[in-house]
Parts: sequence; C-alpha cells; structure tokens
Amino acid sequence: MTSLLDAFPAEDWPQQAIELCSVMCGLSEHHHSKVHLVQNIWPVTERGLYLQRRLAYAMLKNTVQGSVEFSDVTEFKVHNLFPLVSKLSPKVNPDFYLLHSQLLFLDAAVGNEPLKAAEKEDLGHMIELVRGLMGDIRDSTKQPDRAVVKDMMVRMASKWTFMKQAMGSRQMNLYNFATSETKLQVEQVHCSQDSDQSDSEESEQVEEGESSNPSDSEDDKGHSSRTVQSTNLPSSLNDSVSASLEEVNGNLVSSGSTADNVDSQDPASSGREGQTVQSGVNNSPRKSVRMVFRRPHNKMTLDDGFEDNYRQENVPCLGISTKRTFSDEDEGGGEEDDDDELPEL
Repeated sequence: MTSLLDAFPAEDWPQQAIELCSVMCGLSEHHHSKVHLVQNIWPVTERGLYLQRRLAYAMLKNTVQGSVEFSDVTEFKVHNLFPLVSKLSPKVNPDFYLLHSQLLFLDAAVGNEPLKAAEKEDLGHMIELVRGLMGDIRDSTKQPDRAVVKDMMVRMASKWTFMKQAMGSRQMNLYNFATSETKLQVEQVHCSQDSDQSDSEESEQVEEGESSNPSDSEDDKGHSSRTVQSTNLPSSLNDSVSASLEEVNGNLVSSGSTADNVDSQDPASSGREGQTVQSGVNNSPRKSVRMVFRRPHNKMTLDDGFEDNYRQENVPCLGISTKRTFSDEDEGGGEEDDDDELPEL
C-alpha cells in the first residue's frame, strides 16, 4: 500500500486522494466495516495519514448526513467537524452502537499527529463539544453501551487536551523575534526649546504667582514691618545692590532710636516685633534672603541690689533703666554710698 500511494506524482495526488475516498466509501454499507477500512489499511506515512483523515471525515459525513460531497475533502480542517458533532447527541440518535463507530471516525479525522498552531482554537472548541455530549449520557447498569461510549468520549477529550497543550503558539517568541530578518524600526523624535523663551515664561509665571497672593503684602503691613524687595537683577549688579541694601539696613537700625537690643543672629525668636529687610538678589528668581532686626518687647529693670554685680563684671548694659534717677552732683560729689552708684551709660 505504501508503494501504491507513493506511485502517484505530487501534482496529481490531491485529485487521486478524492477518487480513493469515493471508492472506499462505496466498498461497504455497514459502519463497523467502514471503521475497519479507516483504521487498519493505510500506512503510517505522510500520504497515508493525509488520506486517513480525509477518508474518516467522508465516512462520518456519510453516516450522519447520508450523502457526501468529495470536493471539499482536500480542504478539510478541524472546524469542518463542528456541524457534524452537534448531531452525535444520544438525544438525536439513541443507537449507541452507531454512535460508537461515529466517535471512532471523529477520532481518526482529528488524528494523532500534532496540528498546526492555526487550528489550536478549533481543537479547543472541539473538546468543549465532546464534553457537552458527555453530559447527555446517563450511566446505567442495565445498558453497558452507554458506559462504553461515555468512556470513549472521556479518553478522546483527554487526548485532545494533551495535543492542545503540546501545540505551539502563534505568537513569536523572544529568540525568533531577535533573530528575525525584519528588524523593528524605531523613530526618535528630538524636541528642543529656546532658552530665552523658557526664561520669559518662567518670569511670567513668577509675576502671576505674586499678583495672585495679595494677602501676603497685607499681612506684612499689619505687622508694621518695613520691607525692601528687589526685582530680578543680572549677576553683574549684585555687588551694587548688596551695598545699597546695607545702607538701607543701617538707616533702619539708626532710625529705631528706641531700640535697645539688636538681634540679627536669631531670626526664629518669637514674641517680639521687628524690622524686616527682604532682598531677592540671587541667581534664582524664586529665592529670597530675609534679615530680621528685632528689639526687646519690654525694657529690663534692675533693682539696686544688682548694680554692684554689673559694675564688678563690667557687663555692657544696653537699654537698662532703673527705678531711681540721679543727678550729676550725686554721681560726681561722692556724698552717696557706693551702693547708689550706677554704671555710666
């Protein structure tokens, strides 16, 4: 049989396969004999397996529909079996002997060889259809044919499940993608922006932020603080602006004649009013430096008992007032005791 099948030329083989299927279907009328023709004659070769699947499909279609069109045998796929499987239900045909033969045709039509990846989804749908037929059969001890048919369906579904798991995927793996001849084309888009335009946009954003917060200026006025704020200046004018700010700071210190204590080291001290100088001279337009000059809230008062201690330790006292006042005669005449003498202010 192998030499007979190999004797056909390659260009004539599809047409010869159709003729062989039509001849084999007419050799017997009984379905059990047709099963024997499908399973036990054809060799395990490429052409033998090709003809076996097409002949099983033709036999199944003949037993289900009663007639066969052999023109579609050459283009046989798994999805061609879907309308035939739906008619194999025991509710439609209660003859389990015929159903057993039809299931054997169905198994031979799918075959035992790995299918193409394009038919993986069709095979999965075929498994679902066969499992649906299993639900229509109820096991009974009085009818062992049902158990045999149902057991065959279970074995067919299990075999097809393993075949589906062994089938490859249509998605390309990483190795094939990396070694393929067609390379992925990547387009790079470069975007540049003018620096002058970006600087102008930043300055506009800063001005909008200052105009949107008028509450800050009102709070500064409510706290009676003097503020000197400079606009964005170039780096070449930093020295001149810093000198002018020092002059302003000196004027602020001299104008506060009632201030007795100057604290420029602790800007975080709370509870005291102060004078504030804010300068924006910095390379960054959003940063500012604050120098706070504060004065004591209340003047310190010394009793007579502490005067000697301040005089002995030579502690410079700024803004010290006493409860008693002395004239120049009392201070220079020496009529008063040493305890009444005060350090010169």
